Amino acid sequence: AGVQAIFLECHPDPPKSKSDAGTIQPLAEIPALLKRLKAIRTALTA
Repeated sequence: AGVQAIFLECHPDPPKSKSDAGTIQPLAEIPALLKRLKAIRTALTA
């Protein structure tokens, strides 16, 4: 099993987003999330 892509919605202030406030990720957290995902991919493909 694997993942070829990720899809997520982000916003600087999720509670103020026009839709889906409960599922939108805070924009400030995206760099750390991508770093963790990259580390997982690296570990799985090494």
